[in-house]
Amino acid sequence: MLTTISVFIFFVLSLIGFFRIINFYYFQKNPKYNKIKPKSISLIIPARNEEKRIEKLLKSIPKEEILSEVLVVDDNSTDKTEEISRKYGARVLKIKDFYPEKEGKSIACYVGAINSKGEFLLFVDADVFFEKSAFSYILENIPAEGTLTIMPYHQTEKLYEQFSLYSNLIALLGVKIGKFSDPISLENGYFGPFFLIKREDYFKVGGHKSVEDSIIEDLMLGKKIVRAGIKIYSIPHKKMIKFRMYPEGIKSLFIGWVKNMASGATNTSLFVIVIVSSILALSFIIPSKLIEGIKNTNILSVSIYSLLYIIYSVMLYICARSIGSFGFLTCLLFPIFSSFYSAVFFTSIFIKLFKLRVNWRGRIVQVK
Repeated sequence: MLTTISVFIFFVLSLIGFFRIINFYYFQKNPKYNKIKPKSISLIIPARNEEKRIEKLLKSIPKEEILSEVLVVDDNSTDKTEEISRKYGARVLKIKDFYPEKEGKSIACYVGAINSKGEFLLFVDADVFFEKSAFSYILENIPAEGTLTIMPYHQTEKLYEQFSLYSNLIALLGVKIGKFSDPISLENGYFGPFFLIKREDYFKVGGHKSVEDSIIEDLMLGKKIVRAGIKIYSIPHKKMIKFRMYPEGIKSLFIGWVKNMASGATNTSLFVIVIVSSILALSFIIPSKLIEGIKNTNILSVSIYSLLYIIYSVMLYICARSIGSFGFLTCLLFPIFSSFYSAVFFTSIFIKLFKLRVNWRGRIVQVK
């Protein structure tokens, strides 16, 4: 009886998580906040060894008068990042010219900010790219008061990239997206790949320099922004703002998620942890109970858990197709993909507990 009740509780909590994402992507038509058209925007791209990604981004940036400048901040790259950036007319800044002994994304963003001129600052990761109508959509939805962040549509091309499904799903839930009372306001951070903020608000909270020791700057700086009374709004990507993460291979994908996972988990709310834990727990309970029922030829158990398996797969797919190009087969085989996520999470916890380091793009990173 206790097991049945536990499964029911996990199921209800999982539905809350799934419905939050559905609420955000499917029911947000027109953001209910006052909007503004800025006089100028400085687009800032932190970049380290991004020669395979940054060209696609730079080619996709429109020639808008409001985009007063494109700044690429080179974080000690050893490839052709600088050469490609200059080719497309970006102004290239080097961290070492301003902070010779510092490195990392946060300090790169800050170097871009202190050298920018725009009324608004738009921070974009090098693996992001824009569709043709993206900037019209963005400019129509800039809040007069507060910041704007967008989780890009995750474009996948190779089979191993499907393993990012649960990491993306949980990243969305981690910032409390899709709350039924206020679906577009975030509490636990913003989305690092795309973040727009007023210049004065940015420096009011100390900017990225105030969180330079963190590898999850989007959570830490986001919390500072919220504590300062500045709202963080998010709108759906509408498949106009996209990114492709970790195209180098499954090892890069695994390490990339590992370096963020444990720190992110320890900086979110208890309610979110309960919802995420329920989604993951159910992904193991349902198939194990189904197999157990088949072994024992328990028709009632097989019927119940087969139904739960289908419901879970369908709900996951509805969310997944909003998040990125994740297939229905991926959602149908969810135990495999949730197992991968669990491996990432526990590896991250292990590295954090024992204060180990990971090699990320030629740099040794301490997971904190």
